Amino acid sequence: MTQEVQTVKQKGTNMQLLLPWLANLPLQQQAVLVMACRGFDGSVKHSAHKPLVRTLRAHVMLAAQYGRPWSLDDGFSSFMTLDYIKDFESWRATVEAFMAEVDSYNTHALLHLVHAAQILGYKLPHLEYRKRWCDFYEYFCGEVLHSPPETCAFMDSRLNDWGQRDWVATQAEPDERQPIPATPEMEAKAHAIAQRYGGGAIPYYAALAALLLVNGEAE
Repeated sequence: MTQEVQTVKQKGTNMQLLLPWLANLPLQQQAVLVMACRGFDGSVKHSAHKPLVRTLRAHVMLAAQYGRPWSLDDGFSSFMTLDYIKDFESWRATVEAFMAEVDSYNTHALLHLVHAAQILGYKLPHLEYRKRWCDFYEYFCGEVLHSPPETCAFMDSRLNDWGQRDWVATQAEPDERQPIPATPEMEAKAHAIAQRYGGGAIPYYAALAALLLVNGEAE
């Protein structure tokens, strides 16, 4: 095991699931990839969409088994793998098998997958894998959607976190006010007020809070 892998595994529960390259994407594009990792509900065990989803997961998530990204040397797993995309012939066979069943799938689920394929086809750092996902996306658009593929520029304008126009407004403003300490006189007065209502912690702290509030507004 390499030192790099050992270092990653030592991080334990402080690790993040998503691969680092996703941090360069808008949050909306990250969300599309995460949602597509679920796969299709109600599909048969050996559904032809599963190889695509397994490959997608290997591009998006760390492998929990190893605490690092999945590699070709890791072979096949029923959850994630790169076996289907390792070369052109394997990928073509995977895509053709999927397209042969495409009419049996729910349209909503299909769009989750194809939108994820679009992002991978434009943004995945691995150039060969990116090209294969892009080929799949363009093929799907032509054969299933009967429409031209959306360009990367249009995708970025559509999934850009609304231009982050509301991000600053949602950030909490720093509170520069300092807490007001309770003086012995205030504590004694709060105790006296609490006694009028039967005493106890709740009346005391309620009275003290009121006194602190009045004192703070006076300042």
